[in-house]
Amino acid sequence: RRDSVVASPVGITRRVDVDELAEHGVRHAPGEDPQGPWGGGRRQIGVRRLFVSLRWPQRIGPMDNGQFCDGQISFLFFIRRISSTCRVSDLIREFGRDKSLWSRVFKWSVRHIEAQFEAILDDYHPKHVARFAEYAESIHAEVNRHLRNHNAPQVFTTFEVMGFLDNKCVSSCRAGSGLAHAGAGAPRKDPNGLLQLAIYNGWKHIHGFKTETVIAPNGLTMKCFNGVSLRHNDLFVLNLSQSNQKLAAAQTTGGVPNPTQYKIYGDSIYPPMSNLLSRHDAHAAHPQKVQLDKEDRAMSSVRECVEWEYAEGDLLFPLSVYKSKLKLMNFPFRETFFARIWLRNCYVCLYGDKISQRFDLKPPTLEDMCSW
Repeated sequence: RRDSVVASPVGITRRVDVDELAEHGVRHAPGEDPQGPWGGGRRQIGVRRLFVSLRWPQRIGPMDNGQFCDGQISFLFFIRRISSTCRVSDLIREFGRDKSLWSRVFKWSVRHIEAQFEAILDDYHPKHVARFAEYAESIHAEVNRHLRNHNAPQVFTTFEVMGFLDNKCVSSCRAGSGLAHAGAGAPRKDPNGLLQLAIYNGWKHIHGFKTETVIAPNGLTMKCFNGVSLRHNDLFVLNLSQSNQKLAAAQTTGGVPNPTQYKIYGDSIYPPMSNLLSRHDAHAAHPQKVQLDKEDRAMSSVRECVEWEYAEGDLLFPLSVYKSKLKLMNFPFRETFFARIWLRNCYVCLYGDKISQRFDLKPPTLEDMCSW
């Protein structure tokens, strides 16, 4: 008797829209987290607001092959895609059409978000500058709480700190591997390994890129500099991003620096600059070494919220750090990571996060932030 053959399920073209999603929630493939970033419960109601705030058109295209796609369906596909590590082919069962279209839709989506909102995170936005005093006060209160709990004098010598600076390293596939074209004896895409060297970090032993971010105590990423080779250290990225100089320029009125200059705080790799602080690292003979060491520990404890932002972004949008998909030659990794940063800001505006809770600061509304 011949073995029975089970036919593979055929992709089903089904009309899906944002209002239906907001009412019934997101359908998930087997093995996916049903409580993803826009999952069940009260989070469903934010989908319509997100669609409008991201300025998503009702029809996108034409793509490079002349195809068009419905705006709402493309938005739902993009949210599903970036918040999971499933393959495009896995989503065809729900969304129908062909794989090449959805690949183009995803690339269009991340580039749309970057084009619409990159300017907001490229510099210190005036809306953030107006709240620097509030940011600094909340950080000051949290540092004093830590000092008080460790029986240290609550006299912090280096303020006004209003945000935290750090770099996120993302591992990618090895660049330039594979054949340049089909056929026996075909050359490699990168025969001399120059592409691999360009993004290889010998200390971490990985290929990839890094992104510099400045985190505000209300949970938002207020500035980012994205897509630098992992080959370079944090000081190189700081020199490219001009984060210190831009912060000084944002606190200037009529060419004259403001009386109070707020600063960002980084780890020990950063040297002291006009608007950038790091650890005291007081020497043994310093008359205030005990106090300064306690302040260092307090700031290190408060600064750990930067890692919360990175961990939360990895959890909500795992595709942005999924090594097997981050291919330098055919995947928009820089635009995808920017979209992840902006979507996390949107998530914080809708639902809050641990950082805003710790510092007791509310972020702006989603509509307000996206209209800056």
